[in-house]
Amino acid sequence: MAQGQMQLAMEESEGRKGRDERAIRWLIDMMTEDPEMESFVMAIPGSFNGEWGKEVWKKISSTMDDENKSRGQNEPVLAPPGPPMDTNFPTIIPPVVRPSFARTSWNVFDPIIRLVNTRIASDSLTNTMVLLPTPLLAHVQPHSATAHMQEEDVMRELTARVARLLATCRNRGLFANDELWRRRTRGCVETTASLVFCAGAELGQFGDVAKLLGDIGSDQRMRESSRVGKDQLFVVRWTCLSLVAIRPILESDLSLRDNARQALTVLEERDDNDTGVEPSLIRHTRVEKILETFDKVSTCLKELCDALRWEEDLTEEKAKEILHKHESQIELEHIHIQNDSLQSVDWSIRVVQHHIDRSTHGIITRQLPGLNFDDSDSEPVHFSQFIESFRDLHTFRFTFPVQNLQRICSITHTFRNILQGQWDVNVFKEALKNLQEFVLLAEQHENVLHRQAWHLQDLRDGGGLGFTVELFFVALKQLSSTTSSMEPHAALLVATFRAIISDWGEYKKCVGTQKLLDLFASYLSDSDSDYPASGYIIDEFLELLGNVLEGQKGQHIDDAVQHLTHEISLLSDSSHHLPLSVKALEVITRSRSSSV
Repeated sequence: MAQGQMQLAMEESEGRKGRDERAIRWLIDMMTEDPEMESFVMAIPGSFNGEWGKEVWKKISSTMDDENKSRGQNEPVLAPPGPPMDTNFPTIIPPVVRPSFARTSWNVFDPIIRLVNTRIASDSLTNTMVLLPTPLLAHVQPHSATAHMQEEDVMRELTARVARLLATCRNRGLFANDELWRRRTRGCVETTASLVFCAGAELGQFGDVAKLLGDIGSDQRMRESSRVGKDQLFVVRWTCLSLVAIRPILESDLSLRDNARQALTVLEERDDNDTGVEPSLIRHTRVEKILETFDKVSTCLKELCDALRWEEDLTEEKAKEILHKHESQIELEHIHIQNDSLQSVDWSIRVVQHHIDRSTHGIITRQLPGLNFDDSDSEPVHFSQFIESFRDLHTFRFTFPVQNLQRICSITHTFRNILQGQWDVNVFKEALKNLQEFVLLAEQHENVLHRQAWHLQDLRDGGGLGFTVELFFVALKQLSSTTSSMEPHAALLVATFRAIISDWGEYKKCVGTQKLLDLFASYLSDSDSDYPASGYIIDEFLELLGNVLEGQKGQHIDDAVQHLTHEISLLSDSSHHLPLSVKALEVITRSRSSSV
C-alpha cells in the first residue's frame, strides 16, 4: 500500500510539479551552511537532465516572476540587489520521447530529495549525499534564513548563493587539495550553466566567471577531452558557458579592437619595399604582395609535383633525373620573403592572437573544442605545418602568411638533399605526399587570407559577433564527432546561440561580420560533415543571417548567391545538404531583394 501511495504521489501531474517547485524553494530557504549549499549545488545539474526537471525549474522562475509583478501592483517589496531577472529564456525544446517515470520523475530529483530528507530528519544520515569538506572561509559569512520564500525571489537567492561558492573557487589556496577545488568548481560551473541556459538566470549575476572557466578548462584539458569523448556532459556545459562568457570580453576590449585595427592597416598598406620604384607608383598592398609571392611559389611546386607524380615506384636515380630537370623549381630562394615590411604582417596578426589568449584566459586559443591556433613563431619551419593548418580551414582562427611561405619553401631542402646524394626513400615519399596535398590546398590560400581580414574587421567593428558564431559551430562540430547524438543538448545549444547573438542589431552594418556569415552559410551548405540538432541550430543561424543581411548590399552578397546557386546545381535530390543550401539561398536572396 505504501509503495502504491508513493507511486500515486509521484505521478507526473501539475500537482506533483507544484510540490517539486515548493520543495526546491523551501530547500533553498533552509540552507544555512556552505557544506549543505555545496551538496545542493552538486545535485542541481542532474535535475536538468530530464524534461521534467527543466519544466519544474522553469515553473520556479516563472512563478516568482508572476509574484514579483503582482507585488509591484499591490505593495512595494525591497528586492535583493542585482539586475532585473530576464525571463525570456528559450522555450524551444526538441521533441523527446520521455522515459518511464522511474527514470525521470524520481531519479532526476533523487539527489535533491535526499537533501530534503537530511534537512528534515537529521538522524537520517544514511540518505545524505557525501558532503564535500570545505575550509572555513574568513570572508564568507554563513547565510541566515530569511523571510518565507513567498516573500523572496528564489532565483536571485539561489544565484547569489552559487555566486558566493564560485567566488571561493577563484582562490585554490583556500582548499586543502586540488581535488576539493576541482570538485566544487566543476559543480558550480555545471550549475551556473544549467541555471543560465535552462532557468532564465543571468550570467552577470554570478560575477566574472571567465578566468575560473579558463582555470578549470586548463585543469580538465577540455580540448583533449572533447577529442576522445571524455566527460561529455561537463564538456558541453563548460563549452556553452565559456562561449557566452567570452563574447562580452571580445566586444568590450578596446585594446583588442585597436590591435585588430593596426593589423588591418598593416595588411592594407602599400608595400614600400618595391625597390627601384617611386613611392607614388607603388601598386601593391602587402596582401597583394603576399598573394603574388605565393602564386610564384605555388606555380613552381605544381610543375615539380606534376613531373614527379606520374612516375611509379621512383628509384633514387629516376628521382634525381627528374629533379635535375626541374632545378629552377627547387631554387626558391630568389623569391624574397624576408623583408621587414612583410614580416610586420605576421607580427601584427600575432599581437592580436596573443591578446585574445590573455583576455579570454586561454579559453579560445587553448581550450575550446575543435580549434587550433598556430603558436609556432620560431625555427624550425616545416612544410607539414602548412599542410596541417590548411587541412581544415575553420579550425584555425589565424594564420601567418609570411611564415607559411617559409614553410612551403622548406620542402625544397628535402629535394636538394636528394640531389646531393642524401637519399631516404621514406623522407622522399612523405615529401611527395605533402606536395600533392599542397597542390589541392593551394587554391584556398587567397580565400584564407581574405577571411583573416574579415575576422579582423569583425573584431574591430563587429564586437566579435561573426568570430564567436564561428567558434560556436566549430566547437559544436567537434563535440558531435564523439557522441551519437547532440539532441539531448538541443535546448542548451539554442540558448547558447541566442545569448551569443543577442545584440546582432548593433553590428549588422559591419561588412566583416556580414562576409563571415555569408562565408559560413556557404560552408555549412557544402560541408561533408553533419551538424547536430540542425533543425534547431541551423534554423537559428539562418534567421541571424537574414536579420544581419536585411537591407544590406555588396559584392560579397552577390558572390554568396552565385556560390550557393552553383552548389545547388551540383547536388542530387537525395543529398542531405540540398535543403540547407536551398534555405540559405532563399534567405540571402530575400535579404538582397530588400536592399533594392
